[in-house]
Parts: sequence; C-alpha cells; structure tokens
Amino acid sequence: MEASFNYKIKQLFDTKKEENIALALQLVQNFKVDLEGLALENLQLNQSNFDQLNLQHGSFRNSSFLEASFSAADLGEANFRGANLSDVNFSEAKLYKTNLMNANLAYANFYKASMQSAKFENTNLMSAQLKQANMWSINLRRSRLKNSNLESSDLKEADMRFCLMENTNLSKADMTDADLSFCWLKGSNFSEAVLIDAQLEGVNFEGANFSYANLTGANFKNCYNFKAANFEGANLSETDLSGIDLSAINFKNANLTACNLRGCNLNEANLQNAIMYGVQL
Repeated sequence: MEASFNYKIKQLFDTKKEENIALALQLVQNFKVDLEGLALENLQLNQSNFDQLNLQHGSFRNSSFLEASFSAADLGEANFRGANLSDVNFSEAKLYKTNLMNANLAYANFYKASMQSAKFENTNLMSAQLKQANMWSINLRRSRLKNSNLESSDLKEADMRFCLMENTNLSKADMTDADLSFCWLKGSNFSEAVLIDAQLEGVNFEGANFSYANLTGANFKNCYNFKAANFEGANLSETDLSGIDLSAINFKNANLTACNLRGCNLNEANLQNAIMYGVQL
C-alpha cells in the first residue's frame, strides 16, 4: 500500500505540471514521503514547502524556488545549479556535497545548516544569513557575500578565493587553513575570528576589522590597501608582512612575536602595548 502511494506521488511530480506538483507537495508534507532522487528542473516552484524532506541526490537545476522553505531537509548531493533560491529558508538543512554553483541565494537563510564540502562557486549570497553554519571545506570561490552574516560559522579549509565580502560579518568564524586569496574585504568584520595558517595573498584589506583575531602563520603575500584596517589585539605572530604599507594602521595590544616587518611603512602606526618580541625590522 505504502509503495503504491509513493509511486502515485512521484507520478504527480513526473507530470511537471505546477498544479500537480503543488498537490504532491501537500501530500508529501502530510505523509513524509521519501523523495530521494526527485527531479524538478526548469520549473516555477516559488513559496513551496520542502521542510524535513529527504531530497538527497535530487536534481533541481534552473528552477525557481523564490521564498520556498527547505528547513531541516536532507539535500545531500542534490543539484541546484543555476536555481533561483532568493529568500529561501535552509535553516538546519543538510547540504553535504550539494551543488549550488551559479545559483541566486540572495537573502537566503542557512542558519545552523550543515554544508560540508558543498559547491557554492560563483553564487550570489548577498545579504544571506549563514550564522553558525558548518561550512567545512566548502567551495565559495568567486561568490558575492556583500552584507552577509557568517558569524561563528565553521569555514575550516574553505575555498573562498576571489570572493566579494564587502561589509560581511565573519566575527568569531573559524577559518583555519582557509584560502581567501584575492578577496575584497572592504569594511568586513573579522573580529575574534580564527585564521590560523589562512591564505590571504593579494587581499584588499581596506577598512576591515581584525580586532582580537588569531592570524598566526597567515600568508599576507602581495596584500594591499590597509587603509583604516584595524588589528587591535590581533595575534599576528610568525606572519610575514614585509614590504607592506602599514602606515596609520592600528596594532594596539597586538601580538607581533617573530613577525617580519622588514621594508614596511609604519609611519603613524599605533603600536601601543604591542608585543614585539623577535620582530624583524
């Protein structure tokens, strides 16, 4: 009986008619049908409810899910490439190895979502909510994160190269071994973040706040524009900042132990109470 019911539900989805899909979704929510492998491509499914459903390995390419909800759904290895997911609720969803490349995720909510090894390359995540999300080893390369909130998120080993992160909140985030090379960080907040051994090559630091962040061993090669950047209380021990223009920068209470500052412009820099044991000048 259950197998027959599930088959009829999937038949409704297979028609690709929006009225049948809406009916199927109502039935699915009432009876919690397993929808693993479901294909809903190139469709208009705005404001649909997929909460708590198993949609692993599904294919939703180029469909529109404006204001839909996938809260607590299992989307492991599903394909949302090119989909419109603006203002969608993914809170506490599972997105292990999920493909969202080239998707529109503006204003989407990923609060406490699990997104390990997911593919978010070249996505629009402007003003998205990613607080406390698990994004270990995620691919965010070339994504737009302007005004997004990633506070207290887990971004260890994340690939964030070439991201636009203007006014982005990454306070208390863990970016150990993450690659942020060639990012634009203008006005972003990294206060109390962990960036141990992070790659920061070619980054624009204008107005970024790294107060009390841990940047031990981070790579600052070819970085530029530290205008109004704040490193008060930051741990920059064993970093190589040689040759960088650090004029008027705030290093108050910073830990610069064994830091390489050879050839730096430190004119008007604030080094009050900074720890400078073993600094190379």
